[in-house]
Amino acid sequence: MRLTGNLGGKSGTFVLRGEGTYDGSTARMAASVIDGSQTGDLAGLSATVESVSTSADYPFMPLTVSYTLE
Repeated sequence: MRLTGNLGGKSGTFVLRGEGTYDGSTARMAASVIDGSQTGDLAGLSATVESVSTSADYPFMPLTVSYTLE
């Protein structure tokens, strides 16, 4: 998943690699940043991402991002 946005006032892009499950009502996903995929102000980004989503969230996908930015 390629994301473009702002974190901590810094902008750029990064790519996530992860795994997920779907039990018929809830989608769960855990991912981390692929080293070397970060661009712009996010070049020093290290992050993990989690999401728990139901059809009530559609068309959005809530993400919880834990990160450090050097």
